[in-house]
Amino acid sequence: MAIAEGVTKNRKRFLAFAILASLLAGWVVGWFRHHSDIAGILTQALPEAIRFDSGQDAIHTGLTDAQSESETVGYVAIRSAPGYAGPVTVSVGLDPNGTIVNAVLVRQTESPAFFRKVVDKGLPGRFKGKGCSDPFEIGVDVDSVTGATVTLTALTEAVHEACSDVAAGRLGLPQVIRGRPSIHFGLPEILLILLIAAGFAAHANKLPAGATTRWVVLIISLVFIGFAWRRPVSLANINSLLIGYWPGWQNGVYWCVLLAALLAPVILTGKTPYCSHICPFGAAQEVLTKLGGSSRQLPGKYTRLFKILQRALAWTAVMCALIFRNPTAISYEAPATFFTFIGANWQFVLLALVLIASLFVARPWCNGLCPIRAVTDYIRLLRRSFTR
Repeated sequence: MAIAEGVTKNRKRFLAFAILASLLAGWVVGWFRHHSDIAGILTQALPEAIRFDSGQDAIHTGLTDAQSESETVGYVAIRSAPGYAGPVTVSVGLDPNGTIVNAVLVRQTESPAFFRKVVDKGLPGRFKGKGCSDPFEIGVDVDSVTGATVTLTALTEAVHEACSDVAAGRLGLPQVIRGRPSIHFGLPEILLILLIAAGFAAHANKLPAGATTRWVVLIISLVFIGFAWRRPVSLANINSLLIGYWPGWQNGVYWCVLLAALLAPVILTGKTPYCSHICPFGAAQEVLTKLGGSSRQLPGKYTRLFKILQRALAWTAVMCALIFRNPTAISYEAPATFFTFIGANWQFVLLALVLIASLFVARPWCNGLCPIRAVTDYIRLLRRSFTR
């Protein structure tokens, strides 16, 4: 028996390090893909240019022909700004007078449904004709986009940074200095911290009537984190960290607190109260289970099958995110569709199946498909392997 147990532990340890090696390989492949040739991107931003000379300040000078005495037709700068799931990168071409010739999307990592709202407004092409001296203020000289404010802000900031750098570095024009970003710390951040504190205390049995406190925290989380703010933790947030897309601290307080509440406890202790005591979609499933009058778990004969499926899907989603450097390269999370009511037809079908199953089985999504659960399970496995 002891020998068999030792073999099992060795297999688990080998599996943990094999998965880690595959993720590192995916990250390296994604890095090389990300730093590929940009010649085509430059031409799209400044079609009149025949060739480009690149300066050390990452500003590309567009020239009329291949001869040394060719005429300058404009400049191209490729700049990025942090969006919801990662950077939004644009290539901006300007003529010698500082007017935008074209603005071309190079790369974005936002959820397709939300980025479509921006594209439907004609962006980033609608920046064409603006000058370096324009303020680029959303709602003033840039049309706002309901439901995609973060994405639009990132796109606008990237275009403005490109214009500002060209104005200062090539044209000798005055820059429009934008104020420093303000720190986003308000009701969402305060309530999130209070919910996490209460959830952790209830999980540790530090509060009287722990079961009641847990339900209060779950319902508040369902209402605010879920429906009001639509900002529960997702695999895209974890993928962003793995790729290296760290949000600016001024507007990233909420996500830093939320991810710390999920990941720090499982890394340090092997446990995380977030899933059982705070997760808004977990709360939604438990409410439906109460309405259905059942508390049954997934049948034992299906548990292993669903665990394999859960972990395989999560590994695939993370690998694709690393290789394509896009946190939302594969998105199948039911909570996003549930709280935003945005998604493909198959995502609504999956959500419906999960909600119906919740009437008869306790937390079917959490126990059978949730990628966050797969990630925390892997962290536990890796933690035990390193500890040994």
